[in-house]
Amino acid sequence: MRKLISFTFVFFASLFLFVLGVSNFKVNADSQINTYLEQQENDSTGNETKIRFICTIENVSDLNSISKITFNFYLYNYISTGSYSENGTYTTTTVYDSVEGTNGKNKIDNTYYAVFTLTGVDKFKDYTLSTSVTLDTNVGDITTNEVTHTIQDSGDTFFKGMDSSAVPALEAAGVTYKNDNGDVEDVFKVLADHGVNYIRVRVWNDPYYTDSNNVKYSYGGGNCDLANAIAIGKRANKYGMKLLVDFHYSDFWADPEKQKLPKAWEGYSDSQIVTAIYDFTYASLTEMKDAGIDVGMVQVGNETNDALCGHMGDSNMSAICSFFNSGSSAVRAVYPSALVAVHFANPSNYSDYQWYASELNKYSVDYDVFGTSYYPYWHGSLNNLSKLLSEIADTYNKDVCVLETAYANTEEYTDSRSDGYNNTVFTREQELADNTNSSLPYEFTVDGQKNAVINLMDTIKNKTTNGLGVFYWEGTWIKTPSSSASITNSYSNDSEVYGTGWGNKYAYYYDSANYKLENGGCAIENEAFFDENGNPFDSLNAFKVDVSSAITRSTDGYASATLCNSSFEDESLDGWVLRSSVDGTWPKKDYKNDGSYGLSFGSSSSYTLDLYQDISYITYGTYSFSLDVMGNILSSNIYIYVSINGVKTTVSAPLAGWDSWKTYTVTFSATLEDTVEVGFYVSASGIWGYIDNAKLERVDSSSGTDVSFVNDIEDSTFDSYSSWTITQNVAVTPSIKTDSNATNNTTPLLNMWGGNDIGLDFSISQDVSGNNGTASFSIEISSGSYSGCEIYAYISVNGNVTKGQTVTATNGWDVWQTISVSNVSVKDTDTVIVGLYVKISDNNSWIYIDNATLSIS
Repeated sequence: MRKLISFTFVFFASLFLFVLGVSNFKVNADSQINTYLEQQENDSTGNETKIRFICTIENVSDLNSISKITFNFYLYNYISTGSYSENGTYTTTTVYDSVEGTNGKNKIDNTYYAVFTLTGVDKFKDYTLSTSVTLDTNVGDITTNEVTHTIQDSGDTFFKGMDSSAVPALEAAGVTYKNDNGDVEDVFKVLADHGVNYIRVRVWNDPYYTDSNNVKYSYGGGNCDLANAIAIGKRANKYGMKLLVDFHYSDFWADPEKQKLPKAWEGYSDSQIVTAIYDFTYASLTEMKDAGIDVGMVQVGNETNDALCGHMGDSNMSAICSFFNSGSSAVRAVYPSALVAVHFANPSNYSDYQWYASELNKYSVDYDVFGTSYYPYWHGSLNNLSKLLSEIADTYNKDVCVLETAYANTEEYTDSRSDGYNNTVFTREQELADNTNSSLPYEFTVDGQKNAVINLMDTIKNKTTNGLGVFYWEGTWIKTPSSSASITNSYSNDSEVYGTGWGNKYAYYYDSANYKLENGGCAIENEAFFDENGNPFDSLNAFKVDVSSAITRSTDGYASATLCNSSFEDESLDGWVLRSSVDGTWPKKDYKNDGSYGLSFGSSSSYTLDLYQDISYITYGTYSFSLDVMGNILSSNIYIYVSINGVKTTVSAPLAGWDSWKTYTVTFSATLEDTVEVGFYVSASGIWGYIDNAKLERVDSSSGTDVSFVNDIEDSTFDSYSSWTITQNVAVTPSIKTDSNATNNTTPLLNMWGGNDIGLDFSISQDVSGNNGTASFSIEISSGSYSGCEIYAYISVNGNVTKGQTVTATNGWDVWQTISVSNVSVKDTDTVIVGLYVKISDNNSWIYIDNATLSIS
C-alpha cells in the first residue's frame, strides 16, 4: 500500500506590502504574498518524504517586475537546552527566473511551488523545517515571514473527503458560504478548517446542448466539465486538500441505472472506446497537471455495476475491464503517484461485489483502490460493509474506500425542502418503509448526520482491512437564493441559466429516456452540511474527529433500533446475511405467519444455515429478539441467537411440526460501543421449515450509559504536544524526548526542564468539551527527588476547577507517579478543560510527562 503522511495542514504567513513612489512594482494595501504548506508525502518504503510548499502572489499590478522567486529552507532540531541544533541544513530552490528560464514549471496563475526532499524521514521526526520566499524585484529583495512545519513520521493518512462539484454553479447563482462565526468565506477553506483533507470532483465529457446557432446550454448538475474541475482543484489545493477526479465517461450522470456514451463517441466500437477513454483521460489530466493541480486519486468510472460506456450487464465485463485499464494507463502516464480507483454501488449485494472483484482480477485490471458507495438508506449495515470490503482487501491486496455517502439532517420537509423540488430522501419512517435494506440507526437530525459520518469513518479506519477513507457526496449543495418552497418552480430559472439543479430541460436532448423537458431543483439539500443561508451545521465537525483514537459517542441523534426486512415482504434477503451450505433459502408465499411471505429453508441432505442481521449502534438498554419458526419436527441443532462483540447467546428453537408456528425470544443488553448481530441457525438433514416475523423490541432502559470510553485525549502519549496548551509562569522550553532509561517509555514523552538557576511553574491543558457523563482524568509523571512541590491534575467545567490530590514531593529518576482527578459531572454543552499543574522550585528541575487518560462513564 502507498503510505502518505498522517495529516494535511495549511499554514499561512502573509506579508502585506506597502511600497510608495515606485512606478514598476506596484502594490497596495491588498497586495499579499501567501506562503503555506500543501502536503508532506512519503514514498511506499517510508524512507523518502517530499514536502511541498506553495507561494501565491495576489493583487500586484505588474508581476513582470519580479525577476526571481526563491524558496529558502532551513532544517533544524531542538536539543535538550532548547537551543537550535548546530548541524541545521540550509538550502534554496529557485522556482522562477526571468533571465535563466523557469526551473520548476511553476509560474501558473501567479502560484509557485517548491518541493523539499528528505531521505530517511523517520530519523528526522519532530525536526522543524522553516521556509520563507524571497522575491527579487526592481525595488529590491522582499522576503516573506517564515512558515514552519514539524516533520512527521511515515504513518498512514485517512482520507476525509467531500464531493463539492456543484459549488461554482451555485456561487454563480448567488450562493455564499459562511464560517462558524457567520462571516462569508471560501467554502473550501471552511471545509479544510473542519477537517476535510480531500475534495472529489466529477468530470463529464461534454455536458452541454448546442443549438442551431452554436450556442451551448448546460444540462445542469453543476456544469461539471474539465474547466469546472480545474477551478475546484485550485481552490482545494490552496487550502491543503488534494483532489480526487471522478471520470464518468459520459456527458451527464452515470450510475447503475445509466451509463450512456458521450455524444462524440456514439457508434464507436469497443476498441475505439478504449482509445477514446485513454485520450480523454490523458488530455484532461495533462491540462490539470499543467495548471498545477495536485491530484491524489482518479476514478475510472462512476458506480460501474457491470456497466460502463453504454455496456450494461455481466456479459460485457471483458470490454468494461478493458475500459478500466485504458483509463488507468492514462492516469499512470500523467500522474504516476496518483491512486487509481474503481467504483461500484450497492454493497448490500454481497455476492455481486465478490464477483466484481474477481472479474477485475480475472481481466488483470490495474487499480489501487476498490471503491464503493454507501448510503445507509439502501446499503445495509456498517458491519456488513466492513466484512465485505475487508474480504476484498485481504483477497486481492487492495485499498478500499467509501467514495460516496450521505445522511439526512432534517425531517422538516416530507417531499421537498426549501426550494420546493422533491428530495431524493424523505423521512426516516418512509425510507424504512420503502427500503427493506435500510440501516438507519440515527434520526434525521444534525446530530444523527454527525454520528452517521463519525461511525462510518470509524468503521473504515479501524474495522476494515486497508480502509483508506470516506468521501461525503455533495455536502455543499444547497438551494439558490432566488428559489423558494412557497413559489412554484422558483428554482427553474437558476437551473436553466446557471446549471444549479439536478438536471434541466436541455438534458432531455442527450438522454430522453431519463430526463424530461423540464428544469429541476436541488434534490439533496436535506443532506448538506450547510443551511439554506450557507451557515455550517455542527455535523460538519464530524470530520475533525480523530478516528485513529477512541471515538466519543453521544446518544444524541440515535433512533430506536429496527430490523430491516423483518418479515421478508420484499421477497428478498435484503438486510440479512446468509451463510448456508444449501441452495433454496428464499422468501415464499406458501407458508407464512405474518404478511404475505415467509422464509423457506431445508434440504433432503445434510445442510447448515446461518442467517443474521447486524444491528450495531443501538442505544443502551435491554432488548428482545424474537422469531416465528415452524417445520418438520426437530429438537436439536436449531436456535435463535444474539452475538455481542463475538460472544453468542442462544435460545433453542425446536420445530414442533408442519404448520405449527412457535415464537422464540432471546433477551440481551447492549450499548452503542457493541457490535451486535441477531440471527437464526439450523444444522439438519431432511428437514424443511419456515421462519417469519422477526422482531426487535426494547424492553428496558434502566441504569447504564451510552457514553463510556477511555482515552478521548489527543496526543495522549506525547508523540507531540501540538494538541496541548502549555501556560508557563517561568519560561522553559518543552521538548519531545525518547529516553531508553525511562521504563514506561514505549513512546516518546514530554520533557520540561528548567535549565540553569530556574525551576518549573507551568500547566498543560486540553479542551475535551462535548461529552456527557462523569469524567475522570489521569496523567503520569517522573521527576527528580524534589520536595516542596505543588503538582495536581484538574478538570475545569465552565471555569469551575476541580483539583485532584496535590503531590508535594517527587520520588526520583524513573519512579513514575499517576496524578489524577475523578468524578466530575460534565455535559456536552459545557466547556471542559483537563490539565496538569506543576510547580517545582528547585533550580535545574525537570519532569517527564506521559500517558494522559480521560474516561467518561
